[in-house]
Amino acid sequence: MDRKHSHRTDLSDQPELLIFILDVNPLSWAKLKNNVNEVFNIFLAFLNSFVLLHHSNRVCVILSHPLKAEIVYPVSRSEKQKADKSLKRLTSSSRKAEMRYQREVLVQQKSMSGQVISAIKQFSELKLPESNTRSRLAAALSMGLCFYRKVHREFESQGRFINSRILCVETCANLGASESEHVPVMNAIFSARKMGVMIDSLVLSSEKDASFLQQASDLTGGVYHRTANFDGLMQKMIMIFLPGPDQRRYLAMPACLSVDYRANCFCHNKPQDVGWVCPLCLAIHCSRQATCFMCGASYSNSNKGETQGTQ
Repeated sequence: MDRKHSHRTDLSDQPELLIFILDVNPLSWAKLKNNVNEVFNIFLAFLNSFVLLHHSNRVCVILSHPLKAEIVYPVSRSEKQKADKSLKRLTSSSRKAEMRYQREVLVQQKSMSGQVISAIKQFSELKLPESNTRSRLAAALSMGLCFYRKVHREFESQGRFINSRILCVETCANLGASESEHVPVMNAIFSARKMGVMIDSLVLSSEKDASFLQQASDLTGGVYHRTANFDGLMQKMIMIFLPGPDQRRYLAMPACLSVDYRANCFCHNKPQDVGWVCPLCLAIHCSRQATCFMCGASYSNSNKGETQGTQ
C-alpha cells in the first residue's frame, strides 16, 4: 500500500506543459454573437489556474489567424530585454506615485495575461486575406510540438520529467475549409501521437463537429468537447481540461461516441468513403480525374496513375 501511495504521489507531483492554441479569426468570433472579451478572460483565468497547480508548470500560448500562427507567450529574449530596460528607466523618475503606477503597468504587461491580451489586439488589427477561410491549425500544431521538444530537452538535461498536452480552442468556422490542410494536419497529429503528446479539443460551435480535432483527440487519447453554450464555460474548462492525464483516470471524462475518420475530397471538401488518391501529392478526389488539380500530374488511361483507397 505504501508503494502504491508513493507512486500516485509522484505522478500527481509531476509538472506539466500546456500548449494552448487559440483560434482568433475575427469573422469566426463575430458569428458566435458573444462577448469576446469575457470569453478571452475565461481563457486567461483557466491558464492562470493551470499555472497555480504546480510551481514548475509551463504554459505556451499560440494564436492561430488566417494570415499566420505565432507563439505569443513566452516571449522571445529580445522582448524580455526591452521590458527589463523599461523597468530600469523608471528608477530615474522624480515622482514616486508616477513611478509606482508605471511600474505596475509594465509588470502587468510582462505577465502572461498582459502579453496574451496585447497579442490578441495586434492580431485583431491584421487585414484579413480575400480567402479568409484558411486555417493555420497545422502550423500551430507544428510550433507547439517544436516548443514541446525544447522544454522536454531542458527538463531531460536536469534529470526531470514533464507531462505535456495541447489544448486547441477552435470556432470550427474555418477549420477544414482548405483542400491543402488534410495532409499537414494529419502529419502533425501523428507526430504528436508518436511523441506521446495528448491533444484536447474545445470547439465553440453549434453547427458541426470538427473532424480533424475529433481524430486528433481520439488518436492521442485526449478529450473532445463541443459546446455552443457559453454559460458556465469556466466550470466546463476546469472540470474537463484542467485535470492532467494522471488525474483523468479517476474522473468520468466526456467521451466522443462517434468519430468520423473519413477524409474530405480536395475538390468539394466533402467526406468520402471511397476516393482516388494522387500518388504524387496524396490529393484525394471523389471521382477519377485525368489530371490532379493540386500538383498538375497527368494520369494515363490505365490505372497506373491513380490509386483507389478507402477511409
